[in-house]
Amino acid sequence: IYGATLVYRLTVPAQPINATLYNVVITDSVDSNLQVISVANGAANGNEVSASAVSIAPNSQLVVEVSALLPEDSPAAPGTLVRNRAWVRYDNGGVKPSNEVVNTVVAPALVVEKQVAQIDVQPGDLVDYLIRVRNVGNGRIEHLAVADALPANMSFEPGSVTVDGQPFADPVDNAWSLPLLLGGTEQVVVFIDHGDGK
Repeated sequence: IYGATLVYRLTVPAQPINATLYNVVITDSVDSNLQVISVANGAANGNEVSASAVSIAPNSQLVVEVSALLPEDSPAAPGTLVRNRAWVRYDNGGVKPSNEVVNTVVAPALVVEKQVAQIDVQPGDLVDYLIRVRNVGNGRIEHLAVADALPANMSFEPGSVTVDGQPFADPVDNAWSLPLLLGGTEQVVVFIDHGDGK
């Protein structure tokens, strides 16, 4: 998902062995759709990651962690495959590839519906509203804010909000900050307004 961070963990050797590896060099060309933001036990020049060790002792491992961001403005379209494979070489071992890791770029897609239970309202009447927020995409949504403009001559009824049937905080500036919304899921906000003059 756009704005998410992928963490690649490169472990050499993959399983501890009872031998010393000498002059170990790990390289990883990170996909151009990503931006390397940190490397633990290694270094990066742009998206070219490298790490080295004079030796790795028997039954020990060198672990390199690469954190890479899929920027919000990435040119990668939803459905794009982001691939990663590292390479390692050491004395008398030649050059060996890691397993390939493949991630698919996903994106959320919001559908918002609002319903009202009562059509004709007199001053002082309570009016039930329902806002259904659906993520019909396959990417998750974080930091989701849902705002609602009240009709003229209507006021929000404090303490009336529920989200998915559970009590929820009153809106701030007519907006709610909703929890994480995964792909293919929905959240239902229900609240009450009253006609002015109550």
